[in-house]
Amino acid sequence: PERFEAWPTVNPLEADKVDKLKALVEQGATGAKLYLGHGYTASRRNTYIFHPIAMDDTRMMGLYEYLAAAHLPVCFHVNPAKPGFMDEFVTVLRRFPDLKVNTPHYMLSSMVHSRLYEMLETFPHLMVDISFGHDDYLRTGLQRISSSTGAFQRLFSTFPERFLFGTDYVVTSLRPHSHDWYAERTQAYLDMLSRPTYTTPLLPGRTLNGLALSPHLIENLLYRNYGAFQRSQPEGTVIARELAWGRLRVPSVNRAP
Repeated sequence: PERFEAWPTVNPLEADKVDKLKALVEQGATGAKLYLGHGYTASRRNTYIFHPIAMDDTRMMGLYEYLAAAHLPVCFHVNPAKPGFMDEFVTVLRRFPDLKVNTPHYMLSSMVHSRLYEMLETFPHLMVDISFGHDDYLRTGLQRISSSTGAFQRLFSTFPERFLFGTDYVVTSLRPHSHDWYAERTQAYLDMLSRPTYTTPLLPGRTLNGLALSPHLIENLLYRNYGAFQRSQPEGTVIARELAWGRLRVPSVNRAP
């Protein structure tokens, strides 16, 4: 119990989703996971699988109110490249400024550093995790960081308390992996953070550039930031700056509320 925490998923279409989450929190859950904002589509119907309603749909307001009031964090999967998704996400963050939010996979913005800077600068309780997930994305991500170490070093140095370690391992009976499989991928993430150069079985024959972050920054990423994120109890947060939408580099939409 001292080493595991559970963040159950929430079905946005269920009318009793808040009551269900409250019951799970009473059993020990310490946060929630929402796939709203995930842009995966069903190939046959070309419809979103995980995004049945908008992130700022009125049916979601009670859930956000509960999470913010209870100081419970939410992992919010957001794909900014989908038209309107960032509009929805920003609306939620502005309406619930005390809401503690983690967006995984660098907010799917590791190629758009200005978006990360702008969002982290504007919303003080927004966190980002460094997971890339599936091996195809992980390989591409490690190579992206290897070719842009200065940019990523500046990101972590500018926001030393806003990044979380993560791997996004999908562990099910349909995908059994060996201990070595997990160890190799975890080691790649750690080497990417801590070493000036490294190799990994994920990219045989390649020597990659790492970030060589300071021990303090690495410890922040590995555990201190998460502990502070969970312990924080925001009250009366004021969003003090206007968002520079041009820096987000997202598709422009003329979206009705």
